[in-house]
Amino acid sequence: MRKKTTKALALLLILGVLCTSFPINTFASRSFSVTWLNGKYDYVSSFSEGLAIVRSLNLYGFIDATGKEVIPVIYEDADLFKDGLARVKKDGRYGYIDKTGKEVIPIIYYNIGNFSDGLAWIKMGNRYNPDKYGYVDKTGKEVISPVYDGAYDFEGGVAIVNKGGQYALIDKKGNEISILYDEIHPFSEGIARVVEYRGYERRKIFGYINNKGNEIVPPIYNMAEDFKDGFARVYVYDENGNGFYGFIDKTGKEVIPLIYDEAGDFNEGLARVGKHLYRSQYAYGFVDKTGKEVISLTYQLAGDFKEGVAWVSNGSKRGLIDKTGKVILPLEYRQIREFSEGLAAVEEGGKFGFVDNKGNIVIPLIYDFAYDFNDGVAVVSKDGKYGLIDKTGNEITPIVYDNIFMYNGVFSFSDDLARVEKDNKVGFIDRTGKEVVPLTYDDAGDFNDGVTLVVNGDMVGIICDTAKLPKDQIKKEAVATPTSSKVLVNGLEKSFNAYNIDGYNYFKLRDLAAVLRTTEKKFEVTWDNEKKAINLISNKPYTMVGGELSKGDGKVKTAIPNTNVIYKDGKEINLTAYAIDGNNYFKLRDIAQVFNFGVTWDGKTQTIGIDTSAGYTAN
Repeated sequence: MRKKTTKALALLLILGVLCTSFPINTFASRSFSVTWLNGKYDYVSSFSEGLAIVRSLNLYGFIDATGKEVIPVIYEDADLFKDGLARVKKDGRYGYIDKTGKEVIPIIYYNIGNFSDGLAWIKMGNRYNPDKYGYVDKTGKEVISPVYDGAYDFEGGVAIVNKGGQYALIDKKGNEISILYDEIHPFSEGIARVVEYRGYERRKIFGYINNKGNEIVPPIYNMAEDFKDGFARVYVYDENGNGFYGFIDKTGKEVIPLIYDEAGDFNEGLARVGKHLYRSQYAYGFVDKTGKEVISLTYQLAGDFKEGVAWVSNGSKRGLIDKTGKVILPLEYRQIREFSEGLAAVEEGGKFGFVDNKGNIVIPLIYDFAYDFNDGVAVVSKDGKYGLIDKTGNEITPIVYDNIFMYNGVFSFSDDLARVEKDNKVGFIDRTGKEVVPLTYDDAGDFNDGVTLVVNGDMVGIICDTAKLPKDQIKKEAVATPTSSKVLVNGLEKSFNAYNIDGYNYFKLRDLAAVLRTTEKKFEVTWDNEKKAINLISNKPYTMVGGELSKGDGKVKTAIPNTNVIYKDGKEINLTAYAIDGNNYFKLRDIAQVFNFGVTWDGKTQTIGIDTSAGYTAN
């Protein structure tokens, strides 16, 4: 199962975008708008809060889901929007803007951090003056003056700051609430590890403070871990240099003596502990929060408790025990993965299935591999193909995909959609397993807030779930005005029922095919009822069906964004199109580019020229 970004998606992230079309394709029962883009920009990011970063000539700005540039490309650097704000850089300085492009935090700082707990650290100074750090709020007010040598994000009302190479805690008023330490680590469950350096070798000795700055445990331990489930593992050396683990509670009391050679964190009230036997052999069991060994140290290996059970091993095979130590699944399996959503994958003899936390095999061992359940489904594989199953073992999708995209081995739906691949083409399925975006793209990113990026060849586009688009980003019906321009085809005047929409000329597809049917740029137009798609076939004379080149009534019309999928010579393409009075109208220059014929405009005579002996050139 591949997890990495593919080469095509890497291309997507370096190719640029400029909105050239906004056809709307309806896939299954959901509607998705597709905006195809060209090379004005040399970078486009993923979307966050409805906006994406774009870059041109080493400057950055933002586009919305329609490809419209809503914040100009004027910044030297930019981050994605979060909570309505984005960090930007201009003239070597940093600040924040809102979604209108307004400066909310003045762009005057040498650097600035992310907002956390309502405050962001700022860095003042330059190469000639010492750098000093302070904090601003979301109105831009400097609430803590820049007097520190380093600063970190606020969390739970406190932040770690650097003073002369040592560290202290401050509150939101800038009051120092702790003494100085050589290190202060991030908080976990309201408590942070602190370090003092001892001796000429600067040995690290650990202690703990709370978020009031009070010292719970002075630095006395050779090693210490973060608090989890109310307890923290600590470690000391004895006089012979032997190290032992134990546990302290949040008062600093050693509730489990430091007598173990190995120890894991507390999970569901129990912690795995081990004692050394000989060489590399250990004996493992479990203690409760009073220090009582509730499961004796009899296993060669053991995992942590999750969902009421833990795996144990006394050799090459694993089984499951409950919190009383009772074996609920015999030690007969080569692998037992971690429980997730009530089920765990187990493997024996090269086949995977699933077991519940009572020890029952609920999905038989028939798969070549199985991943953990998440979002109510699991990815499974057979014969090199992948599919999704539910918790009863029913196949949500057939096991036919070459890839179902995951991150770090964990599958999840994003915006109720999942990215899948088959025969080197990518599309999306919904939670029922239905392919709602057909597998026609070379690559795609995951949906976020109803938007994702797609690639087809050297074309980059934006796909949007129109139900999730802001109303101002949904392409509405357009006004189509009859074209008054004269049209010459290879020097001969032809009469077309054409329309002007938003400054572009749109021609009936079958009219163009009929006029060009005897030229070197001829093409056929057919309808694929099974795919519900228009087929364009190069170098094949058009078959007249009647009604071509009919005269219009000269009235202004309402143009509706086209909903049809279009194939050229068997490959899906994307063209700007509208439906007018039941006929499909396409942008003339788009058709010219697809079939490589020349289009000219003579402003003096108001004449459009079509030249099939010439190749297409952009405006």
